[in-house]
Amino acid sequence: MAGLLTIGDVIAEVTGGGSPAENSGARYANDVFEMRAYCWCEQDDCDMCAPCTCPDNAWRYFLNGREVSAEECYAGDWLRDGGKRRSVQVPERMCAVCRGEVVASPNFRHYGMGVDVWWYKYVGRGMQANRELTSLEWLHVQNECVSSLLAGGRRVWNGPPLPGSRGAVLDAMAAEAETDGLYERTEGLPPVTR
Repeated sequence: MAGLLTIGDVIAEVTGGGSPAENSGARYANDVFEMRAYCWCEQDDCDMCAPCTCPDNAWRYFLNGREVSAEECYAGDWLRDGGKRRSVQVPERMCAVCRGEVVASPNFRHYGMGVDVWWYKYVGRGMQANRELTSLEWLHVQNECVSSLLAGGRRVWNGPPLPGSRGAVLDAMAAEAETDGLYERTEGLPPVTR
């Protein structure tokens, strides 16, 4: 999670826009990765939203153990009335999105490692990924993304951690990327594929 926040911060700093890791509407893509803020436009043709299209009768509502209408279930003060409310989706009435047949585009995709990550509203909330990464693999993804931002999408920075503020770190990384040219760190890391 921290790596996605770092990548988002670098996008914001390099582009002068918002961070896609936050609820900003920002988007960024290059030849290494793409990152998009959560979208809730709920348009039928939005590849990010994949909104639920379940009919009203796709849910059953219960209050204190008895089946009721949605209006009755949600009426009143939930915190004060002590009623036990729940809703259950009816599988045969679920839409393709709720059945998992249609999946929204990921908020983050790293092309070389084939990793996709989704979140709800902001990084850290309701997160899912298409695969597990080791710590070393994730560090590789983060470094490659940040390096691509600083070097036009084609370089991988392999410098040591630098002391100081985030701005100073980014300035030092950018300077190293500009002077060292195209290179990749491969010791102990999976190969970079483009």
